[in-house]
Amino acid sequence: MRSEHDSPKMRTAPADHDQTHDLNVGRILNEFLDAKRRGQSISETELLTQHPELAGDLREHLDLLRGLDPADATVEDLVTRDILAPSSDPRYLAELGSYGITGFLGRGGMGIVLTAYEESLNRTVALKLLRPDLAHDATALQRFTREAKAAAALRNQNIVTVYAVGRHRDTHYIAMEYVEGLTLADFMREHAPLRTETIRGIFGQLLNGLRAAHDANLIHRDIKPSNILLDRIDGCPIPSRDGGMTNATGSDVPVNTVIKIADFGLARIASSQTRMTAPDSVLGTPEYMSPEQARGDEFIDHRTDLYSAGVVLFEMLTGRTPFSAPTPSAVIHKILHEDPPAPKSFAASADPHLASLALRLMAKRPDDRFASALRTMEVLSAGKRISSPEKRRGRIWAAMLGVLAAVFLTTSLWRAPNPWPGPTVIVEAFVEDSLPRVIQARRGDDMEPTRFYEFPAASKVVLNDAVVGDAGVDGSQVVVACAQSPLDDENNVVIALNANGEELWRTPLHTDLQWPDCDPPRKWWSVNTVDCWELDGDPGCELVLVANDWHEYPTRISMLSTATGDVEQSFWHFGQISGIDLQPAYFDDDRPAIIARGVSNKLGGFEKTQEGDAEPVAQRHIVSVVMILDPRNMKGLGPPRSKRLPELAEARPQAYAFLDLDPSPKSSTETEQDLVVTIYEVRMSKRRPHDDTGPWFELGIKSKYPTPGGNATLPGFPIVDRDLRLRGVAGALSLVGSEEAAIKAWKKYWRPIIQNGVYVKR
Repeated sequence: MRSEHDSPKMRTAPADHDQTHDLNVGRILNEFLDAKRRGQSISETELLTQHPELAGDLREHLDLLRGLDPADATVEDLVTRDILAPSSDPRYLAELGSYGITGFLGRGGMGIVLTAYEESLNRTVALKLLRPDLAHDATALQRFTREAKAAAALRNQNIVTVYAVGRHRDTHYIAMEYVEGLTLADFMREHAPLRTETIRGIFGQLLNGLRAAHDANLIHRDIKPSNILLDRIDGCPIPSRDGGMTNATGSDVPVNTVIKIADFGLARIASSQTRMTAPDSVLGTPEYMSPEQARGDEFIDHRTDLYSAGVVLFEMLTGRTPFSAPTPSAVIHKILHEDPPAPKSFAASADPHLASLALRLMAKRPDDRFASALRTMEVLSAGKRISSPEKRRGRIWAAMLGVLAAVFLTTSLWRAPNPWPGPTVIVEAFVEDSLPRVIQARRGDDMEPTRFYEFPAASKVVLNDAVVGDAGVDGSQVVVACAQSPLDDENNVVIALNANGEELWRTPLHTDLQWPDCDPPRKWWSVNTVDCWELDGDPGCELVLVANDWHEYPTRISMLSTATGDVEQSFWHFGQISGIDLQPAYFDDDRPAIIARGVSNKLGGFEKTQEGDAEPVAQRHIVSVVMILDPRNMKGLGPPRSKRLPELAEARPQAYAFLDLDPSPKSSTETEQDLVVTIYEVRMSKRRPHDDTGPWFELGIKSKYPTPGGNATLPGFPIVDRDLRLRGVAGALSLVGSEEAAIKAWKKYWRPIIQNGVYVKR
């Protein structure tokens, strides 16, 4: 790829020269049309003055465009030019075949977009009229017809539906679903960077649309914010093109907004063999082009759309694209030769997981991106930081060069290194119930797992979970697995291995503490959960594990060093923890929080101590609890606190709440299985708070028996804010008739005890 400063006259191949010339003309015209569509004031004279060496060709093509895309184009102009017919029906401005034209939406590289009404089907459509010059290009029309019809076969809520592809006299058109809302580009112009919850919602839907299209062997080739529409759903509008009002506040998109990808299957029409635009291989808006598009590669697959989606994600996080320059050729040079900057360099609040996902999708090599939109959706849902194969290869390559240089200096021997050393990056590690002694792993884009590490059958090891993460600043990977039974005679229950499957360390997580009302401490604890999260801001992630006495009550949530296995902090809980999740950017300084759920003794009130302070009092009833923990301040014993464990200092959660429901009267014991209601999940709520109470969470609830004092179960799923205060109820409200009644029912049993690190006295 030659530099933007190289002169075309230096080229010796006439065909290459002609193609480069056409590329420049096409890019300049597309940029000019996009700028006019955005309402920017730029005249044809200014355009020709800016590019005197191409003025002749630009003028020729502008003449072709002027017939359909004049600077003052209106529906009346199109009637005057005989592109549309006058309408005898006063409801319509004009007609095109069976379509009554109702408005003018805008212009694009392909032509003009109108709103129209199709009486036979009683629906409003967006009618896209193709440029007249394309009507004389047989190759373009054949491709257009084939791919537009393929797009018409797609049925996905996140893709604009193509209703019809047709021709009326000399005008070729596409009738498409009309989406009244703004484009993502318009929305970001006012509100970017967007909130993390908003970004997750939009990006997840974008990936869902790409998944459906790629499954149908359709590649968009021009994913960008102006091709992503924000729809009105369930009477909850966003700003419309006509300037209508919205019930959204700030940078929030309403919770039930659906995004739709426009022009699927139509992008290739602009790659016709005419000289109006760039050839097929370099089609696309420069800022969102993949490197393979920018190079003009002959073979381009669906991963080019994933790259462009990564750019859109970057822009939602930061409010700008990763590569910008005064000219399209300069932008392309950066795409090909520069690494994208870290989103946090432009927006300190950028979510670290989403930032790492954007950078992974913008990898130069398609093989270093994810293999599919579906795989990307899985990674998005996992919420874990994503490693970069490119950076890891660079670090390994640099390290190898250093070693080789030292060998050369000491032995005067040198041998060329392997440019791709080491194993393929591990993207996932896990344990299946059917293979409890085996750690399985997926490498690179290979969806088929392999046996990464296996304990011998005689060991009777039962693994519960496994995870992969970065060990530190050198980018080396570590795979960590945890077990419900000892791995060896030393009662170790956690094992760490490097990327080659070689053991790094083992550790036990039992304690010698004598817990009140419990049998003597066991020699080993079971570890049921392990995860790897970036918690302290330093290179490498921290291990977070949940371990418990396999026979008795206490549980610990511990943070370990991935490099050594040393325990850095432990939150001791007098109860069982059944699950943990990470909430990114929970604290004001952009730090994450840990959300834990499980069971504990009921905190029933407070009593005065000799010192005069009120201490929480625990009753002997098991209740479901939810806690939000600060990873930097979770060393010690959490509620319910016991003074019979003086060895452990108090560790107060950021927030703590429980369901005040007694065990079922059908049971004579008090165990988790006997609870009336169990909290099995804490998930992000789709509702967007319009104040500082966010994020909001929806509690997944399992009800087993009628609630005390009644025959009906509690309705729906409670929604709580960042301090675990009840804010609403989602779903299944027919039992009580309204959300207000559901909230009233839940308030009888929902008990926030700690908010913002302070006990709440009731």
